Amino acid sequence: MKRLTRFPLLAFFALISTVTLWAAVIKSIPTASPTMEGHVTVRWQTEDESDVSRFEVYRAQIVGGMVPGPGDFSKVSPNEGIPSKGNNQSYEFTDKSVFKSASNVFAYKVRVVFQNGTYSDSEITRTATTTNIGRRTWGSIKALFR
Repeated sequence: MKRLTRFPLLAFFALISTVTLWAAVIKSIPTASPTMEGHVTVRWQTEDESDVSRFEVYRAQIVGGMVPGPGDFSKVSPNEGIPSKGNNQSYEFTDKSVFKSASNVFAYKVRVVFQNGTYSDSEITRTATTTNIGRRTWGSIKALFR
C-alpha cells in the first residue's frame, strides 16, 4: 500500500522539478510571428543558462483547432541545435520550411537541452502564416522555367 502512495508523490515532484528547470532558463512563453516572406520567426529570452548546452525548436501543424500532442512535433532547428550564449540572452530562429506547407496554423515549442543530456520543453505558442498566394504562385511559375 505504501508503494501506491509513493508513486503519485514521486511523479508530482518529478513534474515540479522539470517545470522548475524550464522556468529557470526561459523567462516567458516563446513567441512565434509570421514574416512577410511567409516564414515564421520564433523568439525567446533566457535567464540562467549555466547548465544549458543548446536549444532546439519544434513545430507541429494545428488541425481543427486541436492542440498537438508531444508526438506531433518535428524538429525544425538545425541538427546541432542553437548553442547557448550565456545568461540573460535573446534568441531568434526563423522557420523557412513553412512556406510551401499546406497548413497555415502552427504550434511551436523550444526544447532546452542540458549538458547532462536531459531536456525540458517550453510551453506551446501558436501562429498563423500570412503567405501571399500570388507570390507563391509566381514562384512556382518561375520554378517551371529553371
